[in-house]
Parts: sequence; structure tokens; C-alpha cells
Amino acid sequence: MSKTILVVDDDELLLGFMEEILTQNGFTVSAFESPVEATEYLKKNTVDLVITDVKMNEMTGDEVLSIVRNEYPDTGVIMITGFGNINHAVRALHKGAFDYITKPFKSKEILYRINRYFNAEPEDRDKKPKSVAHSPREDKK
Repeated sequence: MSKTILVVDDDELLLGFMEEILTQNGFTVSAFESPVEATEYLKKNTVDLVITDVKMNEMTGDEVLSIVRNEYPDTGVIMITGFGNINHAVRALHKGAFDYITKPFKSKEILYRINRYFNAEPEDRDKKPKSVAHSPREDKK
């Protein structure tokens, strides 16, 4: 049975790109521009993985992450953003995101991260990072 992925991004072009490459690679995809509609979809449908943008108008990716981790703990989350910084990535990983990817990214990269999630042992998918690199540059901002 194919793995199911819910993609949430208010960028219509990126959403179409993600839907196309994931479908071509054998995944069953549900895509939403609205995070509110996506979370409503989750109430009635089971998915294996959620890929969500961080910055969206109706709801943030952090809010989507929180809903998924609290209400659907067996569902993984990968976060994507065009405005990434190390501090936000660390917080997202500690809150339960499996991975954090900055835009722009190539199809090979997102497929690698998705396959890494599905190939991980279930107990390893939820592990929080033991240590995180810290950049002194972040202190100067």
C-alpha cells in the first residue's frame, strides 16, 4: 500500500510541484493551500506524513505541527520554509518535527528526506535531537 502524504503550503506553485513529484514517486498525496482545511481533512483521514510550510496566513506551520503531534502522534511532520534560521529549526525539531528543509529545494532533496522518514524505525522517528549545533553568528543578530 502506498504511503500517504498531506502537503500544506499557501504557495500554489510549490504545492503543485510537490503534488506532482510525490505522486510520480508512488505516494498518495492530498494537498491544501489552507492549513485550516488541511487540519479538518486530518480529522476524517489518516495520513503517514505531513509536510507543512512554516509561514502561512491562516495558521503557522508551528500550529500545524502542534496539532499533528498532539492529536495524531503516529503521523510524522516535515517542515519547509523560505525563512529558515537555526533557532527555529532547533525549536521545530524539539517540538517533534522529523525534519526541517529550507526553500528552495530540489525534488531529490525532498524525496531523500521523505524516504529517510519512512525508512527510519518507528521509535526513531520521534526522537528529539540529542545535541544541536549552535552558530555564534546567531548570537549577533
